[in-house]
Amino acid sequence: MDPLSLSLAIAPLLLASAKLTKQISEFVDGYKNAPITLTSICTECKLIHVALCKIQGLVYEGNTVLTARLSSEKSLRDAFDDALTGCRMTVAAVDVEIRKLIDSEGFNGSRKAEIGFKRKLRYVWKEDLMQSLLDQTRGQMGSIQVLISLLQSETLAEILRLVQINKVPLQKNFSKARSLRSSQGFEDASSTFDSDGRSIAHDVIPIYEEQLQRSTVYQRAQAATARDLLAENFELTGAKYILEEKVDDLKQKIRLKESLLSELKGQIDDLKQKIGLKESILSELKGQIAVKDAENAYVVFEHQQIDDASKKKELKKDQLIATLNDTVLELRQSQDRSNQSQSRHEWPIATSTDEAVDLKRQAQQLDPHDLPTLKLLILGLTSGRNQALQSAVEMGNLDMVRMLRGFGARLRELPLSAVADGYEAIVEILIRDDVDISHPRLLECAVINGHSGIAKALSSKDRRLCLSNKEHDPSHVLSKAPLEAASFSGLTDSLLQMLQDGPVQPTNILLTSLCYAVCNSQGACVRILLDYLVHKVDQWSIDTHTMFRRAMDFVVCIGDANMIALFKKTDYDRNMWPSLKKKTTGDFRLMDLTEVIEFEQAVEGSSVPNTRLVLRRRSMRARSGMTHHETCSDGRETDSQETDSQGRDSQETDSQKTDRQER
Repeated sequence: MDPLSLSLAIAPLLLASAKLTKQISEFVDGYKNAPITLTSICTECKLIHVALCKIQGLVYEGNTVLTARLSSEKSLRDAFDDALTGCRMTVAAVDVEIRKLIDSEGFNGSRKAEIGFKRKLRYVWKEDLMQSLLDQTRGQMGSIQVLISLLQSETLAEILRLVQINKVPLQKNFSKARSLRSSQGFEDASSTFDSDGRSIAHDVIPIYEEQLQRSTVYQRAQAATARDLLAENFELTGAKYILEEKVDDLKQKIRLKESLLSELKGQIDDLKQKIGLKESILSELKGQIAVKDAENAYVVFEHQQIDDASKKKELKKDQLIATLNDTVLELRQSQDRSNQSQSRHEWPIATSTDEAVDLKRQAQQLDPHDLPTLKLLILGLTSGRNQALQSAVEMGNLDMVRMLRGFGARLRELPLSAVADGYEAIVEILIRDDVDISHPRLLECAVINGHSGIAKALSSKDRRLCLSNKEHDPSHVLSKAPLEAASFSGLTDSLLQMLQDGPVQPTNILLTSLCYAVCNSQGACVRILLDYLVHKVDQWSIDTHTMFRRAMDFVVCIGDANMIALFKKTDYDRNMWPSLKKKTTGDFRLMDLTEVIEFEQAVEGSSVPNTRLVLRRRSMRARSGMTHHETCSDGRETDSQETDSQGRDSQETDSQKTDRQER
């Protein structure tokens, strides 16, 4: 075995170990939880590759002592043969097993993954084989280190001593490698290294050339050739590694480009979705624009109609102004003919020519759409300022009221419509003047309709109004149409307290409101009024008791259970009834204390229809002056005494009157 043959034998091992190291490293790096045995095998393969590179470098340098004895000393040649052949078989065995593992896992090295449970079980099943491969690679590493020591020795004695010491370990490692190959059956090892387990020396050294190889000339030529081949081998190996690195870089770039391409595809899909969304929004906006265009067209059409209406109103205004001109002309002619003046407060017209001219000037400054004001002006010029003021108050035209008041228009009394409609500003203007507010229903109207400001102004007037009891009679109240429920929204505690604090106690107004509330089944209003009348009114007159009793009688007659319960809970002072039982008002006689007790017992013990029937008949007989009758359980009554025929005639007449009033 010469240095050239040794270099040729080491070169395939270098390539095989480098390839195996790369495969194992990629497989280990590709899985997050790779077994520790594979990592150890990868490390040992790297060490073997480095050691083989070291041996090739030492052969390239040339050791004359070892080279001279390599062909002649059989023990030295056998040592190299056992170490290199065992290393080749071990690397082949590891390569085949790793290839099986990679093929079974389907590993491509593109990304990190995790080994599944079944694959872990398969690996555990081969753990003994992997451990034996690891031990064998470690042993072959020891054999290669022995070769490195031999190549670094300087004397023949030292070389022979090392060979003698390591002879047995080298043979033992070679035997283990051969037994491992034969027992595990690596059939495809020859495909990778073209080796069937024969010795390297038998593959490269013919026996008949042994004498020729011992010559100095041949050894020098062989060393030069080996140096050249080693240099070329190093260059080819370096170029191969460079090409492999470039290929790996290109693969990584390709993977990166693929990932970028996938990201770009995702972004394109997102952009398409956004474009579709924008298109849908654009279509909606187009629809909205179309709707807006239609609305604008309709608005333009309405504006045209409004312009036409404005033109018509302008025409009417011109006609009214023409009428004003004619009226002013007639006033001038009548002023020339008339020498008498009329009173300022009378209804006929008392407008001078200058005042008519002022009215005309103000009419020209008014809004053309304010036709009611123009009509009031014409009314003031034709029929009189007072009548125009009356119409302006009823219409609630505050500006016209102020203008007519400036021209001296006056009213005789405050209109009820102004109070009912709540024209507070107009009412305040008229109250400050000498307007008659003695109408008995003004304050009542303000209270019922909830106009607290008007009620306060009316109650604080210097000349107090005197209310007539006839206006608050329940028959008068009940004969009217039922009021709206909103009419009682102003009957609050603050308004009642304000009325009580005034100089006049408007108890009759509150009783009238109570009758209205009962008629309209306004429970909340009835509760407020009952609480105020019973607990807050200090002085009760006969009329007050009369109104209160009539309200109670009417509640029972209409059969409203909720109202009956409210009156039943009223803490009424019964001690006042005996002193008033002989006093009457009109054709109504108050019930005495016994009748009150019977009334309460009837309310407590009877149903609502029977109570209503009994008390209605009792009220009819009480008003006609008849004696009381006993009440049967079925609602019928029996007479205890009868008067004479004349009494019956008068009774029949009074009864008919009562029925007529109740109807």
